This record gives sequence, structure tokens and C-alpha cells, in this order.
Amino acid sequence: MKISILNRINIECNKCGFCCKDTEMEISRNELIKIEKLGFSGEKFTEIKNGFLKLKNINGFCYFYEKKTKKCIIYENRPLGCRFYPVILFDNECIIDKDCSCYEKNKNLKIPKRICDELKKYIEILDKEIKARIKE
Repeated sequence: MKISILNRINIECNKCGFCCKDTEMEISRNELIKIEKLGFSGEKFTEIKNGFLKLKNINGFCYFYEKKTKKCIIYENRPLGCRFYPVILFDNECIIDKDCSCYEKNKNLKIPKRICDELKKYIEILDKEIKARIKE
């Protein structure tokens, strides 16, 4: 299933790195392969926790977060979960994550239905992958 995030949402970001701190970001198998093609070893940047394939944290931050510049070193190729954040699915509704440091600036932002639908599709992909991983 192909997902393309059309017409980005204009999130007002603090550029603080909060979203990369102690991340629990899940990634799909296809995203793992895409990042490995950039020259990174999947064993170094991912781990399986409770059946979920997740980005690893190094010293409290995502493996790809560079503290000095406060930027993601694979920003153009980052996983969809990172691209969607701080938009999350809560009670089948897309909202801005209240834990995000930019919440106050964005709390009244209306999330377009097409973005929410794409987030739901992405979550379905991740759910299918975890079910397959648990069966292994």
C-alpha cells in the first residue's frame, strides 16, 4: 500500500528536538530497507520491542538525531511516523499530541481528512507487520 502525504500541514515547530527524545517511533519493514539503502545498518538503528520494530535511542535521543545541529540526519528519508508527528491518532481522531512541546502553538489546527486517512493507512500497515512478526 503506497502512502503519500499530500499537502503538508503547516505545523509551527519549536525545533527543540523533543519529538526525537526517548522516541518510541515504529517503522515499517519497507522503511527499514529504504534507510538501509542509505548505508545504515538496521541492527544499529532499530530494535524490536514487544513485537514492534522501532527506532533505537542513543543517549536518550533517536539514533538519527544530531544534538549539535538539532536535526535529523536522514530528514528527507525519515519514516512516515516522524513525518506525521505531532499528528497522532487518538480515539480514531487525528489530533496534535498534547505531549509535544509545540502543542500550544498548534492545538487549534484542523487536521485535513486526507492526512488523517493516510495516518490510519500507515497504522494499518504497522499493525499487519506486528501481527506477522508475532506469528514468527
